[in-house]
Amino acid sequence: MTIRTLVTVGVGTYLGTIALLGNADTASAAFRRVHSSQCHTQYDNAGTNLFNASSLAVFDPVGLGIYCPAPSDSELPHSATTTLNVHGHAPGPNTAYSEACTKAYNAPAITCDPISYWASGDGGAFGLTLTHSWQSDPAGMPFVYSWLPTGSALYGFYMAN
Repeated sequence: MTIRTLVTVGVGTYLGTIALLGNADTASAAFRRVHSSQCHTQYDNAGTNLFNASSLAVFDPVGLGIYCPAPSDSELPHSATTTLNVHGHAPGPNTAYSEACTKAYNAPAITCDPISYWASGDGGAFGLTLTHSWQSDPAGMPFVYSWLPTGSALYGFYMAN
């Protein structure tokens, strides 16, 4: 074989490999990270009882319910989500909890999955149950609801398929 033939074969193999890799199916795996700054309380009048900077830190003596919208698009529809982890800090075990919910787009109905309690300290709730609300209402508007007692903080959440 001549050098020219070897170069032609080498370039052809290289371009063929690039073409195959360029067509790899990357749409089958997607994830989203949502920072707590996207979240809010039921009434946006918490004042100094809610610190909103690098995390949502709760100082309300009773605690606060926090609502976080979940992204849902053609790359990662909420109905295809298989992993949902909420990250934050709880002052004690079984004091803070989170749940996945969906608001129907054409009715006042809200559907939520079972609550997942957080462990004590930094971490949050990992592997929230996604048995019904997100999978059964692909046209709905998904969100994560968290109840946070005083002394706790919400960092954000991670979702993936």
